[in-house]
Amino acid sequence: MKKSLLKKIKPPKIQKGGSSFVAPGKEQEESDITLSFKLFNSKSIRLDDFNNYYENQNAAHKAVSDLLHVLNDISRETTKTIFQKDKKRQLHLNQMDDDNSIRMIEKILFEGYGFPEQTIAEFDREYFEIVANGDGGRLIFVMSDHLMIPLFLDPNHLVYSKASKSIKKKTSHAHPGFFTYNQEHIDYYSQLEKKSSLKDAVIEYARSGEYRTVDDFLKAWDDANSD
Repeated sequence: MKKSLLKKIKPPKIQKGGSSFVAPGKEQEESDITLSFKLFNSKSIRLDDFNNYYENQNAAHKAVSDLLHVLNDISRETTKTIFQKDKKRQLHLNQMDDDNSIRMIEKILFEGYGFPEQTIAEFDREYFEIVANGDGGRLIFVMSDHLMIPLFLDPNHLVYSKASKSIKKKTSHAHPGFFTYNQEHIDYYSQLEKKSSLKDAVIEYARSGEYRTVDDFLKAWDDANSD
C-alpha cells in the first residue's frame, strides 16, 4: 500500500500586539476550507466507555440538522479565519492534546471502524474536535492542506469525558443515528413496535380483569418494557 502523507494545517500563532494569525517567519497561505467525507464513518458504535448512539429519535433527528448547520458555517471559513479566537470559541474548535482522548480516538478508528494502522499512523496524532450539535456533541476530524476530513461523530462528548456531564446516562443511549439507515434501524424500530404491542395487550388484559392482583399487572407491565 503506497503511503500518502497528510499535510496538516497547524493552528497559526498570533503576533503580539496584533490580531492577525501568521505562521512563524512568514505569512500563512490562506485557502477556503473544503470538506471531504472520504474517511467519514457515520455508523453508531459502542466500544468500551465510548458510545455515539442517541438518547431517542428526536435527538437523532436534531443531530442531522444541527450538523448540517455547523458544516454550512465551516464551509464559509478559510484556513486563517477558522482559527481566529472568536470563531474557535464559537465552534468549540480544539486540537486534541489529551493523551487519553487521543488513545481513545485511535482505538475507535482501529477497533470500532476498522481503519488500517498505517492510515492512523499518518494522522500523526493530530486530531481536532468541533461542535456537532446543540447538545454538546463533537465531530472528530483531521486536516490535510485546506481539507477538513471528518472521521466520526461524538454526540455524547465522551472522547474528552472530563468535559462531559451525565456520562452514565449517555453510555446507555441506544438509538442509532440517522446519518446512515441500515438493518440496525429496522431492528430497532421493530423492537419498539413489539414493545408497544405488548404494552397495549397488558392494558387490555387489565381492563378485562385478567390480572388478579396489582402485582400481577405490574409484573406484566415490567416485562413489556424490558429489553
